[in-house]
Amino acid sequence: MTANVRGYFVGTNPSGRPQETKPDGRTVPADRWILPDDWERLKGESNLRTPWGSVTMPMSIVTFFMENEGVINNYKAKVKHGASGFLIPDTEDDFSFNVNPHTKATTILGTLSRPRMMSSLSDDQGEASVDTFGDRNLSYEGCAPNAITGNPHCKPEEVAGKTRYYAVAEYPQAGNRGKYPAVASNVDETVWRWAGYKDVTIVNTDSPQIKYVVAHLRDRDGFCDAANYNNTLGVPVTFEIDAGDGVIIEAADRPYAINGTRRFATTTTFDTRDLLGNPINTHIARPPLIADQPDECQAWIKVTNSVLTLTNVTVTFPAPPSPIPGDIRITNLQCAGAEILTVKNFGDKLVNLGGFALKSSGSDVGNAEELDMIGLLEPGESKTFPGGPGAAVEGWLGAENEVLEGASDYMSVVWEDYPISTVWCDGTRLDLSPLVSFPLDGEGELKMDIVIPFGNEVEVPLAAGWNMVPTGKGSVSIATAFSAFEDKVTAIYVWDATLETWSHYIPGAPAGVNTIDTIGNGVFMWVLVKQPFTLTLPK
Repeated sequence: MTANVRGYFVGTNPSGRPQETKPDGRTVPADRWILPDDWERLKGESNLRTPWGSVTMPMSIVTFFMENEGVINNYKAKVKHGASGFLIPDTEDDFSFNVNPHTKATTILGTLSRPRMMSSLSDDQGEASVDTFGDRNLSYEGCAPNAITGNPHCKPEEVAGKTRYYAVAEYPQAGNRGKYPAVASNVDETVWRWAGYKDVTIVNTDSPQIKYVVAHLRDRDGFCDAANYNNTLGVPVTFEIDAGDGVIIEAADRPYAINGTRRFATTTTFDTRDLLGNPINTHIARPPLIADQPDECQAWIKVTNSVLTLTNVTVTFPAPPSPIPGDIRITNLQCAGAEILTVKNFGDKLVNLGGFALKSSGSDVGNAEELDMIGLLEPGESKTFPGGPGAAVEGWLGAENEVLEGASDYMSVVWEDYPISTVWCDGTRLDLSPLVSFPLDGEGELKMDIVIPFGNEVEVPLAAGWNMVPTGKGSVSIATAFSAFEDKVTAIYVWDATLETWSHYIPGAPAGVNTIDTIGNGVFMWVLVKQPFTLTLPK
């Protein structure tokens, strides 16, 4: 957010501006000159008065506010007029986090770490600014309710919240503060839109008796990483076969648990790409929900059903934020030379480091340097991560050549931005309880009821070239039907009789290009195939 502070004066040279009455009742005179807007006009052509330089506006305290800051949004109660988000400093001059610098009043819902009011000094051009982050007190107003829990089940681009902001500028001269009222700005609005998803697909294998049930997740910012809040990485997802035949024979990722009847499992989500976009966990990764967007969190079970009858599975995504899954603490920090940090599992259970992050102070105010942690730690086991300099710093967000600079710099192990263990380069350390309880976000728990179509499918062999393929009465997502074969398909076309046009799906095409995502319901489709394969479709 940016506020521009302006001033005016009236001289013997009229500007031609009319007198104006502001919405708050203030009256400004006719023929006023406004600075810094009119400076170029007053100065004349730049080559006429070069010694004049540029106008310098005096510094003013600008405080940024949220309207309806104290209203708590509630999806089920339809309360959606409270402000979403919080403020982040964008320069070292920002100050007075969550406190009015003049009245000393605080906000209702904000905190020092997530302020909802902040002040900044305007620069010599009259500009002051702060950053905003939307993930707090969301209304989820554009999201449909989850069919089972009634909680908001948001999809990309749906409105998750709104915030109305305004700024107040104090008079620069100390003698005028209090003598004249502070000046309030216009009110502006930010609309926060969802960028993530939580969905489930069925992935076929070479055997008609064995299939994967895959949970696909991206956080509300559209990522799978450990940054910020309400992450989808390293969190538990549960699967339950609640109707029909079949048992769970495998699950991913570790730690996972499959109960004695093999009809219930809890797994841990894993990432398919690192922060640099390189593939990771390739031995367990399944096809992504969106073919041309391979970076996502996943969790899955593998189900076998020898009698080939329909099987029903309920998949549960937990309410965010997820509890800290283990007691991970720093045991060694080396700041000079080759920067390294060692962490150890002090708990009594296996811990997946996905969802944990390392953080350090960054040169960009309000944005820390960060590295997602990867790997598994058995009880008592340790792992070392590099910092810098040079090539070792790769993978760190916000770091250029080194991470640690000076005795006051530090590294923290964080979960949901909560610093579990912190060590400074001067040797100071602070370990906080990993048993901290996070207040749950309004998104809540989500459940999806999925049918695995064992025995209700037909195998269709496809040859290289164009194939006209009939579909049965059932329907299936393209992601599921072609999950293992997208590299063998050039395009899929379906005639839309209502619109009298061809709808299409092209693997690898940019988001927004494809116009269909589901096939079936007895509609014929044309499939252009590069290499022969056998497609499994609902009957």
